[in-house]
Amino acid sequence: MLQLTHKKLLNLAESIYMAIFKRRSGAIMEDFLSNLSWSSIGFVFNALTLFIVNTLAGRLLGPEGYGKYNLVLVFANLVSVFVLLGMQTVTVKFLSESDNEDDKRKFMSNSLMIVTANSFIFLVILGIIFSLNPFGVAIKNSIFLLMVAVFAIFLSYKALFESIAKGFNLFKMQSKVKIIESLIVIVAFVFFFYFLKLNSAYYYILSLIIGMLAFCIYLYVKISNLIVPWDQVYFKKTIRYSKNTIILLIISTLMSYADRLYVGRFLGMHDLGIYSAYLTSSTVFVGQIMLLLNNVFFPTIAAIKDKQAIRYQLDKVAIFSFLPIFVILSGISYLVISFFGKEFEKNIFLIAVFSFLAFLQLFGSLYLSLVLTQDTTYEKYKNLLYVLPIIVFLSYFLLWLFNFNSLSCAVLVYSIYIIYNFTIIRLSCNYAKNKIID
Repeated sequence: MLQLTHKKLLNLAESIYMAIFKRRSGAIMEDFLSNLSWSSIGFVFNALTLFIVNTLAGRLLGPEGYGKYNLVLVFANLVSVFVLLGMQTVTVKFLSESDNEDDKRKFMSNSLMIVTANSFIFLVILGIIFSLNPFGVAIKNSIFLLMVAVFAIFLSYKALFESIAKGFNLFKMQSKVKIIESLIVIVAFVFFFYFLKLNSAYYYILSLIIGMLAFCIYLYVKISNLIVPWDQVYFKKTIRYSKNTIILLIISTLMSYADRLYVGRFLGMHDLGIYSAYLTSSTVFVGQIMLLLNNVFFPTIAAIKDKQAIRYQLDKVAIFSFLPIFVILSGISYLVISFFGKEFEKNIFLIAVFSFLAFLQLFGSLYLSLVLTQDTTYEKYKNLLYVLPIIVFLSYFLLWLFNFNSLSCAVLVYSIYIIYNFTIIRLSCNYAKNKIID
């Protein structure tokens, strides 16, 4: 069944490539499309599962409960950046570039050990805070912090195991385990919400954690025989590259969730739930498509020298696909908001804005992968990126100062962030081109 689906998707991908570039794909592109078709099976199934579960969670929890879930998600993603320290990017890069199997094992093992050590340190610090309770944290806030901590660690390990699967080109296995993860999430969600009647944001998060646990255990068992002892030389190489990517990842992650932190703090959980529903409605499929494409795209281009040709093809695809993607995203967003229920009122303006921004995020993620494969581009990109937090936080400060606390203002600042971020990433691709030619 999976083999037949893979063949059909491969033929479809080849047809789309022919329509855009008026020629058949080459050997590298054939491998890319083959891996992409395998990945798409698991990612599409996973996306549909998340859509169903997320929508049901929104209906059952209401705007306030859905807002609480998104707040946990925001903090967990921020924490995971410090637990991972860029290892998900480093792992894909070095595994994809290395031809020697022994080198791959050492890079992979060092990444696993670094994330495990960071997780342990984070849990020790959290344990000290809980035991001493120096800030007088209330019990309900302790539960919130605990959910953030557990969620963050599992997010980190899942991201790392995803990277290992990419680096070793285990796309078929990855597709299968994503389907298993999705089924487990559905079963856990139904068990908590419909059998036990536990309609809480925390049980939705627990359902996701159980799915991620199954994902990590499956992949760990499959790659456990490849793990080797810690190696100081490879550790230094890993950390050296990580230093270049971690600042970029911290700033990008912080900026990605600053809007929801602002809404949750100044507008409350109800408005955060509404805002998150619109954001989710436009990105629920785009986010999965971004993961799907980068799942194969990054390890593929990491091993290719001619980045200029890749940039040209990306530009052409972006121009060719803008209008149809925007229309499709707007239609999907409208339907998703309808599924959320009557408490989530429809707003055509928000649907259009978030759909446009979702398009920029989709192609921005692909351009960013291109940038991250070029060490020489980082310094210029980093200097441009430093301006972004200043712009975003200054904007939020002005909203607070003049009491312009509304969803529309939050959307405006979020739009500035996405457009600016896309622009500097695209400029960095031009810089990459010049460096390669020189």
